Amino acid sequence: MAVFRWITRYNTRRRHSRLGQISPINYEKTAGSLTTAT
Repeated sequence: MAVFRWITRYNTRRRHSRLGQISPINYEKTAGSLTTAT
């Protein structure tokens, strides 16, 4: 159970330098609204 709590915390709240110092949840929210030109 401790591992599950760690994974949940790590994946949702921890900021990541690769994502511009935002959490993965916030990154997904902003990336979902972006569109790419084809």
